[in-house]
Amino acid sequence: MIILFFGIPLACWALAARTFRVGWIVGTVLGLCALAEVALTEEWILAGAKVTLLLAFGLATVVVLGTGIVVEGRRVGVRELRSSGVRGVVGLILSGLYCVLGLGYVLLTVLLYVVNGPVAATPSSAEVLPLPAGLAVAENREWCGSGSQTICTREIQVRSKTGLPDDAVVRQLRDHLTQTGWQLAPDTTGSWGGCRDEGRLLDRQQVCVDVQDDQNGLFVLVETADSW
Repeated sequence: MIILFFGIPLACWALAARTFRVGWIVGTVLGLCALAEVALTEEWILAGAKVTLLLAFGLATVVVLGTGIVVEGRRVGVRELRSSGVRGVVGLILSGLYCVLGLGYVLLTVLLYVVNGPVAATPSSAEVLPLPAGLAVAENREWCGSGSQTICTREIQVRSKTGLPDDAVVRQLRDHLTQTGWQLAPDTTGSWGGCRDEGRLLDRQQVCVDVQDDQNGLFVLVETADSW
C-alpha cells in the first residue's frame, strides 16, 4: 500500500507524458523520489528527519510533475496535452489534481508542525540500550496515553545479573546515561532525570529520561509528548 501511494505521481506522469526523452527523465526522478519516501516511511534511513524529508520529497514531486508537463508543452512539435487523446486529458487532470492537493497537504502539514511540534511517538530502546555489563533488561514495555497532552512512554525494567543492590544499579545506569549524552539531575522523589532535544527541523522534539527505583523494581522511563 505504501508503494502504491507514493507511486501515484508516477502513474499520473505515465498518462500525461508525450515525449520519450522528457518522459524518461521526469519518470526517473519521480521514481527516485518514491523510493526515498518509502525508505523514510519504513525508517530504513534518516529516522531523525523523517517528517521533514517526507515533506521535502513530497514538494519535490509536485514541482517535478508540474515542471515536466510545462516543459513538454513548450517543446516544438509536441501536441497540446488537451489534444493528445483520452490518456493525455486524464493524465493532465490527475496530474493537476495531484499537484494542487499535494502542495496543499505539504503547506498545511508544515504549518501544523510549526504550531504544535512533532507528533509524539514511542521513543526507541536505543535511547537506553545496550546496558552496561552486569545489567539486564527484565521487561521492555511501551504505550501512549492521551489527555491534555499525548505522552508516549517506553518503560525498561532493569536488573543486576550479579545481585548488586538497587542503589549500585542506579549509579551504573546514571553513569551509563551520562556517557551517552544525557544530563541527569535528582528530583524530589529521589529519581534521576533529564531532557534533551533530538531530531532535525520539523522532527525536532524533546525526549526525557527518568531513572526510578521503587518497591516494584528499578525502571528507566523514556518519554515524548505533543500538543496535538
